[in-house]
Amino acid sequence: MSAFYECRFNRYQDTLYTHTSRQYYRDCVITSTINFIFGNAQVVLQNCLIQVHRCMDNQQNIMMGRTALQKEQKDNHHKHSYQATLT
Repeated sequence: MSAFYECRFNRYQDTLYTHTSRQYYRDCVITSTINFIFGNAQVVLQNCLIQVHRCMDNQQNIMMGRTALQKEQKDNHHKHSYQATLT
């Protein structure tokens, strides 16, 4: 398991690659334009701020979320909520 507290992740693309295992982020700031958070790890983002950089005039920002439920998971309780700001 990996844990991050009060960290800042700031890039243009591919900001946070949550590849494997379990990862916990608390009070972090994640800033990007595209492909922010991606990967197959089990991730908890608690009280984190996700900021979207303003893109070029001929482009658009799209925010999507994905949850993959694996057969071996016994817990069917999932809670998803996020707050994003456009900067």
